[in-house]
Amino acid sequence: MCNCHRPRKLMLLLGIYCLLNSRLQAQSSSAAQDYEAITACTQRFYQYLNFSNGNTDAIDSIKEVCSLNASIIANFAGKPQQWTVTSFIEFLKEAVRKQNISRRQETELFEKTDLFGNIAQRFSTYSIQFTTTDKVEQRRGINAIQFVKVNGQWLISALLWDTEKPGTPIPGMYMRK
Repeated sequence: MCNCHRPRKLMLLLGIYCLLNSRLQAQSSSAAQDYEAITACTQRFYQYLNFSNGNTDAIDSIKEVCSLNASIIANFAGKPQQWTVTSFIEFLKEAVRKQNISRRQETELFEKTDLFGNIAQRFSTYSIQFTTTDKVEQRRGINAIQFVKVNGQWLISALLWDTEKPGTPIPGMYMRK
């Protein structure tokens, strides 16, 4: 029996392997780029929330990282509060004015991001500190952020959050190890 077809079969299998491997690497590279873009969007969002000396101008930039009809929901007081991006910006600025907040610093402590196609979900554990004329207040919580990819750009489509409180600590799986 002739083994003259064996090299052809090996070459064909090698070609198929290379093709599949390059597709997997491209998908992996694309997913890594998407993850980096989602992380950058999240960091910009947190950056826009932060201010000092009472200067809240950056808050207006939240619109840059959100989709047109993004929804923002706080659910830490027993009854959810919901805003559009525009009404959330107004709410923040009014809260800063009413509570005389001179500094606000919010940072991401931990994240877990799941990605599929053009949608993603990020659980983002945060720490926030407010400074007023008479006190410094600090708390932690979790932002559940949903993203959509629109024209090649990742944008926040929904954000829900709750704060840590007695009886409801942040689960260990959402904290750095």
